[in-house]
This record gives sequence, C-alpha cells and structure tokens, in this order.
Amino acid sequence: MSERRECEPRRDPVGWDRRKVLEQQLHDGPALRLSALALRLGVCRHRAAQDPKVYDCLSGVQDELHKVLQELRELAGRIYPPMLAAAGLAPALEALAERHGIPVRLHVPAERLDTAVEAAAYFEVAERLSALSDGTAAVTVSIRRSGSDVLVAISPDEHDPSVVRIPCE
Repeated sequence: MSERRECEPRRDPVGWDRRKVLEQQLHDGPALRLSALALRLGVCRHRAAQDPKVYDCLSGVQDELHKVLQELRELAGRIYPPMLAAAGLAPALEALAERHGIPVRLHVPAERLDTAVEAAAYFEVAERLSALSDGTAAVTVSIRRSGSDVLVAISPDEHDPSVVRIPCE
C-alpha cells in the first residue's frame, strides 16, 4: 500500500545554515582535539611499551578515545551531513545507503536543490532506511521535480512506493 504525504521543509534557511555551522564546529573543534589527543596517547603508549600495565592502560584509553571520536562524528553527521553540504544529495544518499548496508538504486537529479529541500529529502530517506528490516533486499529511491515541488519516492519492492511531496517555494 503506497503512502502519499507532504513534508514541509523548514523554510528557515538560517536554521539549516546554523546546523551546517554547528556540524563544522564539532568537526573542527572537539573532533580535531580528540584526534590530536589520540595521537599523543599513541606516542605515550609506544614509550611505555616496556611496562605492560601502563601500555595496556594507555591502549584501553586510546581505544575508548577512538570510539568517542567516532560517536562525535556520527552525531555531527545527524545534525547536518557534511557530504550533503559538500557534494549534494546524490553522493550524500549513496553514503547513507552504504552505512545502512542496504543496496539502494538511486534516481536523483544532478542539479543542486535548495538547502532546506535537500535536507528534507535526505532526512526523509534516512528515516525510511532506518525503519527497514535487516532482511530488505534492495530499495529504490527516486527524487524528481514535479512543478514547484520535489517528489521523494521510496520503494523496497519497486511496485508500491511511498511518496513524499516537498514544496520548493
């Protein structure tokens, strides 16, 4: 059974710009400092190789630091995916599909859309992919303009897509 609904993108471009800035600040601030700290711990761990207890302790701290850094990057990506800002909707959706481990056939226009519309389409697809079961064979995602709207069709079986209409104006 197909679902048709409208998705109103947040028409606050300042809000989406703030999300991009926040993502960049997380990347350039805490994430870089955590990376530098992990490198320093690696140097300390190397110097402590002759003391197994200190070496093991530093190895554990370094491993945990890497996990925190990965969690921070994932959180920043959920605020506003850096790939979406840098490369556009198609590459961002390809990366999203890869992270979910589900084969996705994408039909996405090459031209860039408004920031809010791209973000609304991206997060709509992200929500739908997250809701799919682990055994999903493949999904087709089709995004196209229809008059002054963008239609996002998502179908795990190609026969009964759910369609979301995103107004562009």
